[in-house]
Amino acid sequence: MSSSNNQKMEKLLSTYKEHLLLYKTELEADWQAAQHDTKRVQHIMSMAHKLSGSGKAYGFVELSQLARELDHACDMAKNMPPKELISSLTRPIDDLLSALERDSDSNGERHTPSSDSANALFENDTSEAIDILLVDDDTDFSTNLSEILSQYGYRVHWQDDISQLDQAITDHQPWALIVDMDFSGERFAGASQVSTWHQKNGTPLPVFFVSGYDSFDLRLASVRAGGTHFLRKPLDIPKLVSLLYSELNLAPSEPYRVMLVDDDHDLLSLYAEFLTKAGYNVTSATSAQEALRLLEQSHPELILVDVYMPGCSGIELGKIIRQHEEFATIPLIFMSAAADTDLQLACARLANDEFINKPIELWRLLMIVKSRVTKGRYLRSHIGALTIAETQITQDSLTALPMLANIRRDIEDALQKRAPDNIMAVVKFDIRDFHTINNLHGHHFGDEILQRLAWELTQTISPSDTLYRESSDEFLLLTKEHASQASLKKYVTGLTKSIEEIKITLKHGLIALSADTGVAFATQDISKASELLDNADMAIFKAKKSPTTDICYFDASLKTMQQNRFLLENSIKEGLSSDQFIAVYQPIYTVNENKLIGFEALARWQHPEKGLLSPGEFIHLMEQRGLIPLLTQKMLTQT
Repeated sequence: MSSSNNQKMEKLLSTYKEHLLLYKTELEADWQAAQHDTKRVQHIMSMAHKLSGSGKAYGFVELSQLARELDHACDMAKNMPPKELISSLTRPIDDLLSALERDSDSNGERHTPSSDSANALFENDTSEAIDILLVDDDTDFSTNLSEILSQYGYRVHWQDDISQLDQAITDHQPWALIVDMDFSGERFAGASQVSTWHQKNGTPLPVFFVSGYDSFDLRLASVRAGGTHFLRKPLDIPKLVSLLYSELNLAPSEPYRVMLVDDDHDLLSLYAEFLTKAGYNVTSATSAQEALRLLEQSHPELILVDVYMPGCSGIELGKIIRQHEEFATIPLIFMSAAADTDLQLACARLANDEFINKPIELWRLLMIVKSRVTKGRYLRSHIGALTIAETQITQDSLTALPMLANIRRDIEDALQKRAPDNIMAVVKFDIRDFHTINNLHGHHFGDEILQRLAWELTQTISPSDTLYRESSDEFLLLTKEHASQASLKKYVTGLTKSIEEIKITLKHGLIALSADTGVAFATQDISKASELLDNADMAIFKAKKSPTTDICYFDASLKTMQQNRFLLENSIKEGLSSDQFIAVYQPIYTVNENKLIGFEALARWQHPEKGLLSPGEFIHLMEQRGLIPLLTQKMLTQT
């Protein structure tokens, strides 16, 4: 890192450490106030949420983890009685206060956020030779390519043994890899070794796979091994040179315009600094209102927005942006340190948007941004003005599977062509506790699991079926050729078992995967893809409610049940606001003296149409929707 960049990084770090001391003082004050006013816990939760994202980004890994634990503890305790709430939060708050004091005074045990891999992405000095590692057992090809690339300023290190890939990378510290697919007659040896290396090392090196053959299987193996490009021999040298230049020099002639929206000033400053140094024109906003005002001025090509913001959430901001025709096609990337936002984002169903968990490694942030803005600019320059539907990505870059836009089209086509005797269905898989895997082992490891899962399922499904990746850890399957519902159910059970048979080896043991499964049959009354997908959503929602993994099949009663729950929830909220809930009193006697010593207040619902309802009609749903504290408050005002 250059001297000026070092100084800027140190200044950001110094400022952040000063803010940690302020956070400590603020947290102490909030905690003291919370002893008498538990509403202050919401502010403590907001503070913990911020620190869980910014802590790791600035290198304070333990601080980030303790903040995440406090955030989770606050979420679990928010409906507890005051005494239990204070008791449950005491330890995580004390732990975080200690970490804030320690990290604000010294460097502590931290990993610097300015990692070498991030620096290499945007500090290339092309005045010196750039090291490239070429791994290929063809001597003539390698010698010729090395000579050609040297004329363009590249220094090529040649290795003819693919098994020595790890050591060669360590020895030469290359800026990019060029790897042959075929070694000693083993067609996928190159991809296999690169994939193994990626599992041990997350450095984001561009990987160019080359081969004398070209097939779907080879290209799929390239994607799953983390390949950046796939080129067929004999190589198109101008194309290779152009791609190398593109991968190793991020800044275009006209800088890409990116907007960051986050109420965490520390994280905003860090991300803005790195993206600016990478050659991007960065606009920053700390609120939804400011972001909307700056949209007219900056016309961003990509917006990264935090989900958890006061006043107007990131998802609400995304919907507002989508209401403006001139901004409707700007790609959005949602960011959050919370573990439950995937369901919110699935409900939002904004066009072609993504979700990434905080804290985001700086190199990964740069790669994500680069991928989205370069594709977007290419589409605009080659196709012209596009509608939202036309800009949808059709292939998932992580798993090489088709995405949601494809399954809608394919379902519509299949519905029109279905034979009367064939049973057709949409199957939705959701990996249970996938966020826990990500949080414990990192998102790069989580990505590898998704790739492994996609591979295993594609090897298991019938040739006539198609697997799609919807988002995060959710996969959709369109299956069309079954003689009966019974045979389809047996097929789905087999697929679910194949997921459970996947074992991921770790240093300290194994990870066994399991999935909740929702199935929706394409009955004769279904004529649109949206109906079938909505039914699959309802089925998976029910399956995820089970304490253990489950397979749920949609039927009409499930839809009726969901509609009734929706109506009941709205009725309960209306009843609470209009004082329909009343207290009745049950006397309490001593057994020995048969003496009245008090009364127990019990809730009843004086429903305007159904009359007096007992708790069995409403308590369970109120517990699920977090309405019990409001009911308790209503009861206390009547006693």
